[in-house]
Amino acid sequence: MTRQVPLASVPRDALALSIALAAQELLHASWIEAAFAPQASPASSPVLSPVPTEVQEMNRDQLARIPVTADVAGRSTPVWSEMALLAAADRATGGQTDLGADLRAAVGGRVAVEGAIGVRAAPDVTSAHGTVQGRELLAGAGVTWALMPRQAPWGLTVGARAELLDVEFSAVASPGARAASGSQLGAAFDGSIAAWWRLGGPWRLVVEAAAGAPLRAVTASDVGATASGVSGALIGATIGVAAALSE
Repeated sequence: MTRQVPLASVPRDALALSIALAAQELLHASWIEAAFAPQASPASSPVLSPVPTEVQEMNRDQLARIPVTADVAGRSTPVWSEMALLAAADRATGGQTDLGADLRAAVGGRVAVEGAIGVRAAPDVTSAHGTVQGRELLAGAGVTWALMPRQAPWGLTVGARAELLDVEFSAVASPGARAASGSQLGAAFDGSIAAWWRLGGPWRLVVEAAAGAPLRAVTASDVGATASGVSGALIGATIGVAAALSE
């Protein structure tokens, strides 16, 4: 008894399941053949028996439980999703340097949609009449493209992201001067390149570099001169760990 299983169109992560299902069909079919009388000539060519309807229905039920999405080529690929916690450092050439952290989530395949929230704090900046400290809350969304499959041991991605910034300035005036604090909304757009390395299980190390510019700059001034803020060219770097929720 034989069982022929074409695997050319089966996704890589479903190969083991396909082979297991084929072996199960072969076992069930052998039980049916065992109930038949032996053939008169053992040298005759084997006769392939059709797969029982009950076995086919059971296999269809098992395959229907595999989560898949269709890619552009019409083939089925697994849904991929990931959460990441990253330490971040940003520099605005026309303003301040920020340190903080991002929490990001992504879902898709080779092309993935990404969302992020983050917090930043800027060291004190000395101006002519005091000091200015900045803080930011940010929320962003973008898209990334992986140069190799997301399941690979290591890889590279390129992406683009837009961010909404809530920038707050706290000013401390020198003796004899006056200060005013406040906050304002800004926006920025940047491009990025990132690399990942698998650490074991669902965990991976992620490193990213980004560059962009504000769509809406926010600055703090001292007698008309910019003392700090988010303006000019923007560059940033992040490093942290990510966990694949599904692959």
